[in-house]
Amino acid sequence: MKQRRDSRAVRRDLDDLRNACKTGANVMPFCIAAVKDHVTVQEICDVYREVFGEYRDRAVLRKEGHKEARWWNETIRIMVAKPGLDGHDRGARVLARGFRDAGFEVIYTGCHQSPEQIARRRSRRTWTWWA
Repeated sequence: MKQRRDSRAVRRDLDDLRNACKTGANVMPFCIAAVKDHVTVQEICDVYREVFGEYRDRAVLRKEGHKEARWWNETIRIMVAKPGLDGHDRGARVLARGFRDAGFEVIYTGCHQSPEQIARRRSRRTWTWWA
């Protein structure tokens, strides 16, 4: 598709989108025009990243002491996994951090894992520890 699209229209669409982002205008009409000219989602996201930057989670650590989450005198261990290939693992990381702050021992498997890989990691106890 990229080989057959009008490269001048793509450049114009991306420039229009970039200008809309910089001026605070409604970007939706520019996104729609870009998609109609076969601009990829990656190219649109690159413009957003260029103008607005990339979001990074801040480490939020509670300084006050808290009791560890315990069950029968053992620290509760929890595995947090995000199956799938889309890479949208922010929710899993937020949950893992919250459990850790509450005193749980958290095993975070990361993203890009199939359910089978997660199950194998659990059964082999080859975990990545959330520190």
